[in-house]
Amino acid sequence: MEQVSQELRLSWEGDRHRSVVGFYYLNIDGDYDIDQSGDAFFGPGAVFGIESTQETTTFAFFGQTEFDITDQLSLTAGLRYNNDDKDFTLTSADFGFVGYTDNLSEDDFNAKIQLNYRVNDDWLIYGGYSRGIKSGGFNVPLTPVTTAELPYIGEVLTAYEIGFKASLTETTRLNASVYYYDYDDYQAYNIDPFFNALLFNAEAENYGAEIELVSNPIEGLDILLGASFLETEVTGLPTTFNTLDPVTFAPAQNFPTGTEEAPLSPGATINGLVRYSWPAFGGNVALQGDFRWTDDQKFNLAVSELVLEDDYIVLNARLDYTSSDERWSAAIFMKNLTDTEYRVYSTDATLFFGSGLDVWGNERWVGGNVRYNFF
Repeated sequence: MEQVSQELRLSWEGDRHRSVVGFYYLNIDGDYDIDQSGDAFFGPGAVFGIESTQETTTFAFFGQTEFDITDQLSLTAGLRYNNDDKDFTLTSADFGFVGYTDNLSEDDFNAKIQLNYRVNDDWLIYGGYSRGIKSGGFNVPLTPVTTAELPYIGEVLTAYEIGFKASLTETTRLNASVYYYDYDDYQAYNIDPFFNALLFNAEAENYGAEIELVSNPIEGLDILLGASFLETEVTGLPTTFNTLDPVTFAPAQNFPTGTEEAPLSPGATINGLVRYSWPAFGGNVALQGDFRWTDDQKFNLAVSELVLEDDYIVLNARLDYTSSDERWSAAIFMKNLTDTEYRVYSTDATLFFGSGLDVWGNERWVGGNVRYNFF
């Protein structure tokens, strides 16, 4: 694969604004080969080859300015024009693709408008609109699919967000925001029972909230608490999309609503950290504990029992020492204190291969390090 990219920027400032304009260019020329084998899955000695090439050419013009309307109110506005061109070929005689070629050419724009209002030295309130894009492309299947399943077009995200950043006291800060995302031609991701990881276009909506509290109530003590909440909905799916019924998990059932929750999108996460440091041994010693709780979720768009994950919590601890000149440091730590069993990903191919794949999170483990800074 060969890649060339270049970005040119021109930035300047005035009494009430800070501005930038620029140009971006990208060219990627790639050849990709995949050989699949496995006696249990494909038969003794069988090898299935897949070859693809793709040349991507992208250029963009962009500009953004931050303008102080008053001493308290400022406006950020930005615009980016983007052009993508992709030439794609796929060759796999085993799967019926003999010199398949296609071209995808798209142009679209990103936009951003945000108002920031500083109520006083301790409070900032903001609200904004943004339009984001993600270019389309081509799938490279691992087993036979129709040619209609190879291309997918660009995605457009319209986002709205409001929030605030507040210094509640001299030692405590609180940040919070709520948002709404509306996707057109959402690039839905799904792994089918044949291990094909395919992108295709649908529609989607997300909305949620995030909150973060940071405090150091006494010297040496730092406390951080955070939480996020998320609701997702992917619509416009084929009524025969699900491979398994989401209630009985019986194979080959249709699920006719055409609606699913997005994968890898837990409804809530909560995290926290407490760290206390104090002078000792001619330097500084710190003791830290942190946690992260993750709500139940699924790992794939299509539902099956194997890709559902229950909620879990992971606890960590750390003890470190830093010399007074900050040249020497040493630490010992323990990850996953309670040895929680949890998965970070899973795929289900039982309908074809009679197997699946689980990617497990790290078991409890202990480590340490010693560092010396020469400069």
